[in-house]
Amino acid sequence: MDDLISDRPASTRDAILRGAWLCFQEKGPDKTTIAAISRRAGVSRGTVYQYFADKEAVFRATTEQASQAFYAAIADQLAPLGTLREQLGEVAAFVVRSKGLLPSWGEAFDAERVALITTVYSTVLLTDFIAFLSPYLEIAKTRGEVSTSLDVGAAAEWVARLFFSLFTTRSPHIDLDDPEVARAFVETFAVAGLRGETRSPATPRSDHGLGVIASTLSAI
Repeated sequence: MDDLISDRPASTRDAILRGAWLCFQEKGPDKTTIAAISRRAGVSRGTVYQYFADKEAVFRATTEQASQAFYAAIADQLAPLGTLREQLGEVAAFVVRSKGLLPSWGEAFDAERVALITTVYSTVLLTDFIAFLSPYLEIAKTRGEVSTSLDVGAAAEWVARLFFSLFTTRSPHIDLDDPEVARAFVETFAVAGLRGETRSPATPRSDHGLGVIASTLSAI
């Protein structure tokens, strides 16, 4: 996981993405040019444009390939684990470890780009994470680890949002930047929340949480 884009490109397109990744790490996407990418990839500028319309298209493709590498690496870690509790705990630890790798990727994912990816493009990321998690939840359902009435799609989104929060939101109480703390946190609560009766997501609880906030604001 240290290097998201393979240093052994299997095609011209892969070589361009590898070259782009190295340029993005060194200078950041905004300061990288197509000319620099072509030089790093060992191809002409015209060849780059045969595969990509512009630099932003190269960045999107690089991010896509990095995302695929991310999920492949998680899947490898989950393969030997036999329970959903262990699997979700490992995903939590993996996400936190990945967050710690950001500095090693140089300028490729600077604060501005990370903010953009986790806001503007967050729906795409969330959709991918839901698709990744759903089979694990489906299998756990057949094994009896979670409720037989579990809505796998909705549950996968809930879990994905939990993992997103590990990446974007610091805890005021515990050190969730520690992979093992994050693992224990998720293992303790996540599967337990998927075992019981589930209510419709459209039915809010007004007696606490956001309900309290809404009631307070309406009384002002």
